[in-house]
Amino acid sequence: MKHLLKFYHFLGSIQLAIMLMVLAILIAALGTILEAQSQSHLASAYLTYHNPLFRSLAGGFFINIFVSALRRWPFRVRHIPFLITHCGLLMLLSGLIINNYYGIQGCMGLIEGGASDQIFLPHTYAIHLEKKGIENSYKNIQREYPLNQLMHQRVKFEDMEMQMIDYAPHSYERKETWIKGNQAILAGITPIPLIEFQDDKHLPPPFKAHFHHEKAQPWNLIALKTPFISETAKNFYLQNLTVKISETAGGKILVEESLAKLLLAPLDINTAQFSFALEWNDPTLNELIQPTLQVQINDEKMVIRLAGPASLLNQNISSPHRGKLPFTLDFFKEPTCLIMQDEQEDNYLYFFNAHGEVYAQSFKKEELTSITAYDEGFEGYKVQMPFPFDDFPCSRTDKEQAELLRIAIKLRQGLAHYSTLSPPLQLLKQAADASHQEFAEATLNFLQAWENSSSLLFTAPYSPSLERLFHKLNWNILTQQEQYACGWLCLFLEEIEKELEKEKKFSQILIKRKWPFALPFMSLDNNSVDPMISLFAQQLFAIASQLPPPPKMPPMFSAKALSAYLKAYGITLSNLREPMQSQPIIRSYHASRLYFDKVLKILSPTAPMRAPQLALLINALPDNSYALEEIRKAYISYQIHNKEENLSYSPSKAELITHLLYHAPLDTKSLSSEEISALSASLNADEVILKTPLTLKQTKDKSLPKWEHNLPLLTLELKEGTYKELITLTYDPYGKKLLWPILKGKYLIRFQPLFRDIPYKIRLHDARQINYPGTSQPYSYESDIFINDLKRNTRIEKTLSMNNIYQTTEGYRFYLANISPSSEVTVQHAQILVNYDPAKYWLTYPGVLMISLGIGLLWWMQPYKRR
Repeated sequence: MKHLLKFYHFLGSIQLAIMLMVLAILIAALGTILEAQSQSHLASAYLTYHNPLFRSLAGGFFINIFVSALRRWPFRVRHIPFLITHCGLLMLLSGLIINNYYGIQGCMGLIEGGASDQIFLPHTYAIHLEKKGIENSYKNIQREYPLNQLMHQRVKFEDMEMQMIDYAPHSYERKETWIKGNQAILAGITPIPLIEFQDDKHLPPPFKAHFHHEKAQPWNLIALKTPFISETAKNFYLQNLTVKISETAGGKILVEESLAKLLLAPLDINTAQFSFALEWNDPTLNELIQPTLQVQINDEKMVIRLAGPASLLNQNISSPHRGKLPFTLDFFKEPTCLIMQDEQEDNYLYFFNAHGEVYAQSFKKEELTSITAYDEGFEGYKVQMPFPFDDFPCSRTDKEQAELLRIAIKLRQGLAHYSTLSPPLQLLKQAADASHQEFAEATLNFLQAWENSSSLLFTAPYSPSLERLFHKLNWNILTQQEQYACGWLCLFLEEIEKELEKEKKFSQILIKRKWPFALPFMSLDNNSVDPMISLFAQQLFAIASQLPPPPKMPPMFSAKALSAYLKAYGITLSNLREPMQSQPIIRSYHASRLYFDKVLKILSPTAPMRAPQLALLINALPDNSYALEEIRKAYISYQIHNKEENLSYSPSKAELITHLLYHAPLDTKSLSSEEISALSASLNADEVILKTPLTLKQTKDKSLPKWEHNLPLLTLELKEGTYKELITLTYDPYGKKLLWPILKGKYLIRFQPLFRDIPYKIRLHDARQINYPGTSQPYSYESDIFINDLKRNTRIEKTLSMNNIYQTTEGYRFYLANISPSSEVTVQHAQILVNYDPAKYWLTYPGVLMISLGIGLLWWMQPYKRR
């Protein structure tokens, strides 16, 4: 009993209090030293402040204070200040202990417009499991298992058992897309072996694959690993790439040669010398640039883009006012798909189609733009991309013909809805009607022949249809002044073209010829000749009444005069073109060709006919005739080929005729049965989507000095019945990454922090960075949030900032931790810290008040002062 009493007095003694304080000071000092050395607050806290020994100090202080108060028994009046102070200390320590075990310190990540009623507890570890609900497939059964529970026992969840069999304190994780291990994986295609590429190493024959349909042109598939992605892609692009050089006007083929050889030395064709330069602007390095081929032909320059909507088109850079250059280039190559991986294990896909077009896309393991989840992740995840090229012909010629048809459709529709045409087009329409030609077709035939003549004015040989058109031009519908102006304009432009060929500037030519209105041309761009010609023509027509008769009147050189007249109004093929949307326009062009060919073979299988003649025959058909029904089927096929959403399954005669007249192709050459079959198969083919399963590759590593940066790894053995499965997971510190399917897609799993529900649902309305005036330097961050009280069913709006928090009546405190990114043009992410002290209002705060009261009474009453 004596020893017990002695121990009792020791528990309430000043000696124990001093020992506890010294121990607390030593542990705090040790924690400070450890944090300074390791630069890790988490490591020092784990070894000191969160250590059970340090936590037991609070219990030691509680016992010491409680016993020291009991030792005053029997209590007297002079003990009241002492007891109040000790009671306050006990309440404060009780609040601390309760908060330590039952309080919450968590985080909530929100995007603008998003809401959540859950927080995660940083640096906690748990396994999150989900099983799709049987009764309601959209309601999943979820549960979390703390890691320490898994370390000591096998855990059951529904019909599944789970046990941890391996653990590492830190790991690295990367996503695997197209290349996994030593092979490339494309869904539906045999795995392609990955080859370590070296310049001097012989490659095995490439894999072949038909992507669009069984009879489609096969593609070569090659999987390579190389540190030189762009250079390797360029080398493979040049392999077996043939350039065909032909005359623009007549189409005569002059040379077919390898581009790789042409890049090494100039090529001479008659009096023209060709120099080639390939600018391999890799789109995987910069999406704003594209690979181009620069061609120098004597003193003139041509640029051919190899990627994008305007690819393959031969662009005259040095003298665009002359239309095309005299030579045209086309490319031919075996279609090839390169799947490559660099040293960082990022993946790159390059596609080279049969016409030399290029498409490239990068898939960097940490920058995937999109991932497709199947059945909410229960069926796994895939990375996918649409196949960049269709199977139907998309050569330079196809693109140009498709664009001509688009312009023709607009002309036909404009002529049907608007009766007013510009004067040169009125002249053309009168001639087309007189020569029994369709207006849009005649106009575009003239503009195309003019562009192909490589001249400022029309100098091409006359085709029979153009000769009939020029013969019917009635210049007398123009006033005499307009004829004078047109004649003089034609003569002036002939002289100006000669001066432009000597590399003289347009404004200098006018000044040299003492043109009285040359001043406005000084402020214009001399590289853009067409606007200057239009301005010059406007000036010339304005003073037409003051001009004498020209040496040659327009009827004496109709073709040149017509081209000059069109130039005056800015009507050229290049000005009528619009930025090309390649695939839809070319698809519509081929679908129109098929439709017209089917109608022609139904109504006139032996003799070629034009669209107006076919329209008359359709109008004369009985409503229930077999021919009309076949034409209706052909029209429905056109709609399907053109991927139109609203199909007309019973089109009227008027609809059939209108479509035929508007969409009749300019080239009415009959298609062979083989061409029809191949084109129909290509147009009917569904969109090809390349897919590959998304997988993870984890690598163990030693623990980092700064524990906050560690990403632990664990391997779990999963069992359901007799089926077993192993899965390795890397820690997701925010619990926002993908849930991975396990056990044949019955469950989802993730290694994440512990999550806790809170009685409030927080919605982020707006997050913003506030800068110092006139700078981009931030001085504060703000976020507007809606706080829904789930218990009381109320809602309030608050603004959080770095120095402005919100506290609820239940003790929940919300802090704004950070905002990212800083740009206002993207969706903002805000991290909100949530703190909850359950004993704050009934222990901690009252305890502080009692301590203050007790100290005040001790000071005022001085109960232990010697009297």
